[in-house]
Amino acid sequence: MEAIALHDIEENELRSLLFNFPEIWKKNSGFFDAGLMQVYGNFGETENFVFGVHIFTHGNGAVLFIILTEYLRDSRIASFNINARSITGLFSPSVHKKGEIKLREILEKMTYEDLEKFAIVGQHLEDDSIFICPRCKAQYLMRVLRVTTDGKTECQNCNGLFSPEEIEIARKAASYDS
Repeated sequence: MEAIALHDIEENELRSLLFNFPEIWKKNSGFFDAGLMQVYGNFGETENFVFGVHIFTHGNGAVLFIILTEYLRDSRIASFNINARSITGLFSPSVHKKGEIKLREILEKMTYEDLEKFAIVGQHLEDDSIFICPRCKAQYLMRVLRVTTDGKTECQNCNGLFSPEEIEIARKAASYDS
């Protein structure tokens, strides 16, 4: 297991960082790397503490990455425990140390400028406002919208990309309709 802590990170940066990790991995990998695919991702929280479990597969699913995250809101510190397991062994899953190290190194290289790309205004609002996709009319809570590295929100239903301005216009229109 590899562990790392990132200091002075905003909660919305952390949440978006983990949801966009397959893109970050791809950007830090070679052309022939099969990339990561998120299998599971979820956060829980208490008053001052956020915890997350994110599971990714690599390539044809032969390697499983499990990232356990803890975030302290008052100190703005995110800690990551990274586990990678090769699941192609004959008897039981084995540690995939190379994958754990690569994931830790990617996180270590992140600068504040890199993290700020994930801090999109309105990305994870505390209220339960609803966003309705202008294209397919799918509905999402504003606090769970995913934002790409270039600042656009992607509808998980139709893959439409929308700027923060388009989201705000759609959100206001939805609130006027109700």
